[in-house]
Amino acid sequence: PAASARANNWGLFSQNNGTISNLNLTNVNVSGSAYVGALAGSNGGTISNVNVSGTVSGLSAYNGGLVGNNSGLLSNVSMSGVVTSGYAAGGILGVNQGFVQSATSSATVTAGSFGGGIVGYNLSTIVAASVTGAVSGDSYAGGVAGYNLGLINRAIVNATVTSPSIAGGIVGYNFVSSPYPGGVENVLVAGTVTGSGQAGG
Repeated sequence: PAASARANNWGLFSQNNGTISNLNLTNVNVSGSAYVGALAGSNGGTISNVNVSGTVSGLSAYNGGLVGNNSGLLSNVSMSGVVTSGYAAGGILGVNQGFVQSATSSATVTAGSFGGGIVGYNLSTIVAASVTGAVSGDSYAGGVAGYNLGLINRAIVNATVTSPSIAGGIVGYNFVSSPYPGGVENVLVAGTVTGSGQAGG
């Protein structure tokens, strides 16, 4: 599908609260403002076995390859192509407040701040992530998440992560604040991390 609008909660579905599974979306071209994703602007339901390729762009914040804002479940999902956002962009999600399991991104992700290979802003749990696309941002670029308050467990990043400010192989900025754990476990970084201010593998 192709869509273009300066809108919030923009995607094939504006809001998903049901179940979407076994779907391939190819050569998408979706643009909007905030909470933009090829599949859904916001997800409160279940998304599984979905593969997306194409371009997703948002002028404002929380834009992702599949979903802008997730408070539900994503399982066995992938994205290839390009994702851009003014703030908080991710290859799969703009912001995660739900549960993500088995997510793969080879997308090129660019954000003004908080760009991540999987998610721009992570507030919850990501298990089993793989990133091979390039990630860049003006500040706080991370191989998996630009900003992490949640838990990232079992991630492999074989990508280039670049920022003129702060960059991390897994997370651009990891923050611990109750009730959020800000945890990173069982991860591997095999790519290149470059940050003019601070950089860490």
